[in-house]
Amino acid sequence: VTAKGLSFAFFKLHGTETYWHPLTWVSHMIDCELFGTNPGPHHIVNVIFHILNVGLLFTWLIRMTDRLWPSAVASMLFAFHPIQVDTVAWVAERKNLLSGTFWMLALISYTEYAKGNKRKYYLGALGLFALGLLCKPAIVTLPCVFLLLDYWPFNRFRFGASGLGKAAAKIVLEKVPFFALSLASSLVTIEAHKG
Repeated sequence: VTAKGLSFAFFKLHGTETYWHPLTWVSHMIDCELFGTNPGPHHIVNVIFHILNVGLLFTWLIRMTDRLWPSAVASMLFAFHPIQVDTVAWVAERKNLLSGTFWMLALISYTEYAKGNKRKYYLGALGLFALGLLCKPAIVTLPCVFLLLDYWPFNRFRFGASGLGKAAAKIVLEKVPFFALSLASSLVTIEAHKG
């Protein structure tokens, strides 16, 4: 972790590293500072992130459903077979684990916001989403997930005689900062892929 390394992580867009994922690079740099290039501890850190993600998934499912056993079973299935096994098995695939961590944290924060309408949870979800994008741009679809959750199960879209109306406009408008971050990340990714 040096000024030169941080400059590489945050400002290098072209070359063999086609994704712009500065937090992932910083994570690898910290591992190298702590463990050198011995792959064993780097792999253990990935496993720890996977365990954390399983716990976050369980926390979110419990918060969403209030059902212990279905949440536990779904989390255990994810623990034994993550969406991408190579993410846990490969040292170099930290970006999926880190972006997954921030994805889950943003989901938890947004769920709290949607259920209690507290602004700090909205800002938390926005900040966590931004951090997730700095790990891997593949999570640009999270604002769409929030809209789907608003429809069901949060039931924030109210259908009445006048149609969707003001409630729907508010729900869509509150996603504008999320979509702006998605757009910015997409543009940076397109620029990075030119290399």
